[in-house]
Amino acid sequence: MHWPGAIQVRDPSHVWVTASPYLSSSVPFAVVHAEGTTMHTVDQRTGTGRWVRLGRYSFDAGTTGYVEVSFDHTTGVAGTAAAAAGRLVPVR
Repeated sequence: MHWPGAIQVRDPSHVWVTASPYLSSSVPFAVVHAEGTTMHTVDQRTGTGRWVRLGRYSFDAGTTGYVEVSFDHTTGVAGTAAAAAGRLVPVR
């Protein structure tokens, strides 16, 4: 799943994740922003559906910045990944 950052943003980036014992405890999220790429790992086995803050990054309008979740079963990590939405808070 891939959420492009098509607006200028300099505030927190979040993703909505669900929780289930069948999901992975190690789901990778990449934030590709104006300064580079930052990786995050989210445990989706605990808690309930919630917004997870990935950090505060700069996304410049019209560039290739994005937030992405991907899950590779060949790594040996158990479970699967789920993500429902991304939220970028615009500059005010």
